[in-house]
Amino acid sequence: VIPDSLTTLSEFISQMELMLSAY
Repeated sequence: VIPDSLTTLSEFISQMELMLSAY
């Protein structure tokens, strides 16, 4: 079972990568 906090962290990291790639 994946903790909800881990899922949120994964989504946060994904958004960070999208923002970094936008630069």
